[in-house]
Amino acid sequence: MNDWKCLMIRKEPPMLKRQLHQKRCILFSLVAVLVVSAVGSGQAMAQIITAMIDNTGDGAGNSLLRPHGITVDAAGNVYVSGFFSSNAFKITPGGVITKIIDAAGDGAGHGLTIASGIAVDAVGNVYVTGVLSHNAFKITPGGVITEIIDVSGDGTGNILLFTEGIAMDGAGNVYVNGGNSHNAFKIT
Repeated sequence: MNDWKCLMIRKEPPMLKRQLHQKRCILFSLVAVLVVSAVGSGQAMAQIITAMIDNTGDGAGNSLLRPHGITVDAAGNVYVSGFFSSNAFKITPGGVITKIIDAAGDGAGHGLTIASGIAVDAVGNVYVTGVLSHNAFKITPGGVITEIIDVSGDGTGNILLFTEGIAMDGAGNVYVNGGNSHNAFKIT
């Protein structure tokens, strides 16, 4: 296995964080250029870094503030959740940015506050968690938004507080954790 050195350069002024232990990276904050070289292999690789989305979000007034979660589907679409903007975006391989959910949540009274975890399943459904709304949503490829779990958790006294992570398995089960309720749920 190769040991890697990573160099990321910030426009101005560079802030330096060093971790000198092998297999660690030297990081100069905001990415403008990334140069990666394999130590001892004599090989060097240069990679192009492209900004896909920034704080302007979709450019139509839906900003992206403190991007938190990111995932990619099989078609190459990238999904990003905005922690402080309480929303999530889809970015196509062609660069088209679309807001897929915002603070209104499902539009039926189940809002999204502090978007955190984001995941996508094999058929293109996107799942987003709301930390302070204590819930999670499913967004279908057609744009239908459904709240799949809320603060009541399993409904038997195991509540859900500070919903953060979300994942799914190959059988279509969804898993959600509650950071402050110190638990996790399986949704089938």
